[in-house]
Amino acid sequence: KSHTFGGLNEIDYTVSYSIDVRDFSLEVGHVWYTFPKANGSDYFGSTHEVFGSVAYNNEIVTPSVSVSYDCGAVDGFYGNVALNKEVEVADRLTLGMDVSLGAGDSDYLDYYFGESSSGLMDFTVDVYASYALTDNVSIGAKLAWTSLIDSGARDNEVYWDEDILWGGINLAASF
Repeated sequence: KSHTFGGLNEIDYTVSYSIDVRDFSLEVGHVWYTFPKANGSDYFGSTHEVFGSVAYNNEIVTPSVSVSYDCGAVDGFYGNVALNKEVEVADRLTLGMDVSLGAGDSDYLDYYFGESSSGLMDFTVDVYASYALTDNVSIGAKLAWTSLIDSGARDNEVYWDEDILWGGINLAASF
């Protein structure tokens, strides 16, 4: 099985609304996933999903829960629990780390991995940096390692290898 990884493989467009209620951050949104280098049987077409999340903000670590529904290609659910820690190291520079555990329903796992059961899907650890260009615009970068948990998904290797090191850059604007 061969993969062509390099260059720009995915561009995501996200629109979301978030609000803080006491110690909690609530967010809802929509993501449109595009794959500019999509070709061959190893790639899937564009899709989109709606999501919701809640995080408990505190000084030590921020736990969160999120659920997304792919209403484009998959027609399935993906859920995630995570722990996050951010540290402001300079006036406009923030460094952070996430640890997360994800699960999918049978539609989600079948579409991406050819696995017809639902269950735990992946474990991810990432580090990131964000620099505020203005009060409303920031740029950032992320480096992550993801490992598939589901044994059927690990054996099938339809979408990605069992373990993958990946990264990305982002541009964010808030209003």
